[in-house]
Amino acid sequence: MAFDDRARGLLFERLDEALGGDAADTLMGYLPPVGWADVATKTDLALLEARLENRMSALENRIDGRMSALENRIDGRMSALEARVEAGFPALEAGFERALRQAVLALVVVMIAAVGAAVSITQLLTG
Repeated sequence: MAFDDRARGLLFERLDEALGGDAADTLMGYLPPVGWADVATKTDLALLEARLENRMSALENRIDGRMSALENRIDGRMSALEARVEAGFPALEAGFERALRQAVLALVVVMIAAVGAAVSITQLLTG
């Protein structure tokens, strides 16, 4: 037998006749608003929970896999960058040494010229 609004109305009328309006309202309040087939059971909820846990677990595994792949890509790129920087150090060091030698040589030349000028001025003044 299908339970529809008509059947519920008839049941309410019979309950009202037998028990009175308040008791009929109370009993009707305990009935689901739809058929029992539409009411979720504890088993239904447990199955739903298990499905959701499986889906969440699968999603977590996919995210973990993608994060690991991303970490590996970043590690690879960082290693390549580190190798390039390390490979550039000898050339940078050689360039720095060259520039330092040139600066020291220029300083020595200026100092020799200054000493020579000082000696010449001293000879002119004393002599």
